[in-house]
Amino acid sequence: MDPLKQGVDVVAGTPGRVIDLIKRGSLSLLEVQFVVLDEADQMFNVGFMDDVETIQGYMSQKHKTIMILATMLNSIIKLTQKFFKNPVNVDLAGDFIQISLFAISSEMREKPAIIGTLITEHAKVGKCIVFTKTKCNADQLASARQRHFSSEALHGDISQKEMKRTLSGVRDGPFNMLVATDDD
Repeated sequence: MDPLKQGVDVVAGTPGRVIDLIKRGSLSLLEVQFVVLDEADQMFNVGFMDDVETIQGYMSQKHKTIMILATMLNSIIKLTQKFFKNPVNVDLAGDFIQISLFAISSEMREKPAIIGTLITEHAKVGKCIVFTKTKCNADQLASARQRHFSSEALHGDISQKEMKRTLSGVRDGPFNMLVATDDD
């Protein structure tokens, strides 16, 4: 028998896969109590807003939705107003952290200089995260910036031990620049 039909406590899936399971009759969301949309801002940036709305339509009104995101987009504010009663915003950055977001298109060879200028001008006393498209780019940028900033790369090829050391170093100490990618 299909485990989903027997009942499960947690279902994790992309919006498209969840909709597919619902339409095939393999998944019912009527008893869902909690929905977690991880990286909701990124999901909506790539066009999953309609799919999330479709999935919400298959649920009873008695559930809580938690969205985890790095940026509060206008589209997400509209979604919360449409689907949520009394939404609560938990800002983990708080008033102590100022976040600036820059998107600049450039050739790879130009990036270290551009990033250096941005950091010098905008992150004078803080820490920064630079996102790249690939693991190779993350390694190259972290290495190129080592002369001027204490930087480390973070991606799927980094061991668990090294990842913990890097994150601890960014949070508590010596590293002020993290070059990361979600590229597995």
